[in-house]
Amino acid sequence: MPISKMTAKEYERALEELELSNYEFCKLIGVNDRTGRAWINGQYLMQLPTAGLLRLAVRLKVSPARLAKLISEPL
Repeated sequence: MPISKMTAKEYERALEELELSNYEFCKLIGVNDRTGRAWINGQYLMQLPTAGLLRLAVRLKVSPARLAKLISEPL
């Protein structure tokens, strides 16, 4: 299944699944929380790389702490 941009509803569900607030997720990935509010309000669709990361985290049931560690670890 090809990766698509994430809708506002899907974003809200993903945050709930991961037990993260919009602010926490935005801080985690290094974007301004206003961008996250725009995702929630449906003003913007989340772009493919971020949507893919978030979907994968939900699918694998990654904890917020583990997600933060995975994002910050160098390759």
